[in-house]
Amino acid sequence: MKTSAPAVETQAITKNFGSTVAVDGVSLTVSAGEVYALLGPNGAGKTTLVGMLTTLVRPTAGTARVAGFDVVREPHHARRSVGVVLQESALDRYLPLEENLYYLARVYHLPRADRLQRVDAVLAFMRLESFRRTPVGKLSGGTIRRAEIAAGILHEPMVLLLDEPTVGLDIEARQNIWLHVRELGARGTAVILTTHYLEEADRLADRVGILNHGRLVAEGTPLGLKASLTRRRLSLYPDPPHSPAVQSFLSHWVPRAAVTVEQDPVVVIHMELTDEKVERAVLADLAARTDLVLRRLEVGPGTLDRVFLEAVGTGFRPREGVTDVSR
Repeated sequence: MKTSAPAVETQAITKNFGSTVAVDGVSLTVSAGEVYALLGPNGAGKTTLVGMLTTLVRPTAGTARVAGFDVVREPHHARRSVGVVLQESALDRYLPLEENLYYLARVYHLPRADRLQRVDAVLAFMRLESFRRTPVGKLSGGTIRRAEIAAGILHEPMVLLLDEPTVGLDIEARQNIWLHVRELGARGTAVILTTHYLEEADRLADRVGILNHGRLVAEGTPLGLKASLTRRRLSLYPDPPHSPAVQSFLSHWVPRAAVTVEQDPVVVIHMELTDEKVERAVLADLAARTDLVLRRLEVGPGTLDRVFLEAVGTGFRPREGVTDVSR
């Protein structure tokens, strides 16, 4: 169950590398049981911020507390409160999964009497019992990621940091990881994940923070962020998908709206509309075209991709303060 007590709290945390400001006065709070997605282009400061939360990088200024422990003054306690899953596997590929986890239980200084019980518990939670005696190097990519999460939660941390948890995985493996992340949140673990998959952040996160040039430039729920856009999205499901009527419609509106076409598993035409006047004109045009048949029509807020592009797009510079649309 989620509580109001912060699992992670930073106040104006800053990190300079010489004259380069990698993280610039970031203040954020993540509650127990919350899934928080940290987005940003390469070089935005995500890795440095995560490094400070794990005590591997010392802040230049500001403060950060993990599970109530200051990362500078109480690094040992803060470190024991965090589980970390990086992109590069930390497991020995030649050892069976069970032996990997038992070794890590010793590294975490878990009581000897509890080690096997904890290994059994995380194997069961991540649905890995059938792989316990399999060498890690023989596991599939998705199974290895689940094994790494099992290692990350072995010591029952209050906070789990996931760095690109589903990069390179197929959709089935990604959805499997998403299921476990949601379960961890439901159990009260605060999960902070960095990702370049905007769909992943949209579907998984309770809140999203966007970093750019080391600053937190936008923060809120995925729905709130999308609702803050000046553009709305119109999604058309034409039947048949490829016809002269469809091509005629697209050729008329492409200059006045951002159009993308999704073809898997069905053809969907997505239109990003700039204002209500254009939206009304598009809907009127659709109503007048008797030769264009739609199986479905959806009108709603823009996408998280559009939020991201507006925040960090070409020419963007950090603005003072944070756009907060949590509600």
